[in-house]
Amino acid sequence: EILNVKINQFDNSTINQFEIFDLSGKCLPHNLITSSESQINTRHLEPGFYFIQVKNDVNCVTKKISIAK
Repeated sequence: EILNVKINQFDNSTINQFEIFDLSGKCLPHNLITSSESQINTRHLEPGFYFIQVKNDVNCVTKKISIAK
């Protein structure tokens, strides 16, 4: 129920945040990332596939994730 996120080129001088989207594109609650290794609580997500988008002022990376309970 915890998703570990590691950012290789973390820069605390820029705004780092994540957003999670379901497969229909609906954006679920998002939050800021405050360190190069963060844990995201996924307890509120139903089992299935989602996309996580991690971005800052310069870069944006989107990955597909699977939530299983």
